[in-house]
Amino acid sequence: MMVLFAVSVANAQTQGFICTGSNVNVRTGPGLKYKLAKDAVSEEECQLSKGQLVKYLGKKQDGFIYVDVSSSFTEYHCKGWVSSQYLKPVKLCPSCKGEGYTNVIGYMEGTKCKRCNMRGYLTSNFKRK
Repeated sequence: MMVLFAVSVANAQTQGFICTGSNVNVRTGPGLKYKLAKDAVSEEECQLSKGQLVKYLGKKQDGFIYVDVSSSFTEYHCKGWVSSQYLKPVKLCPSCKGEGYTNVIGYMEGTKCKRCNMRGYLTSNFKRK
């Protein structure tokens, strides 16, 4: 099963992930020895919330996946490494490219994407609690 997951991640450059854990750390490198990534503006440490969507940036190493946390859904603007055990793959909505909004003009502003109902992704059984 792990082999199938690795193949699906490697073949989907426009893929995203949903975080399945709470307060999941985003790190500067692929491992627990690396520091927590910080927000580009506020310098706060980046953590993922359960149900949060992140974009896959095409790198996977030592059980960690390189992701972009920045979106119209989050206050964070950072990129970093997250343990794959806390990420479930999803296909990003092609209309809004995972933003939930089309014609984004600011933080959670713009035209709400009707294709994905503002989720940012199309195929998943995951439900936010």
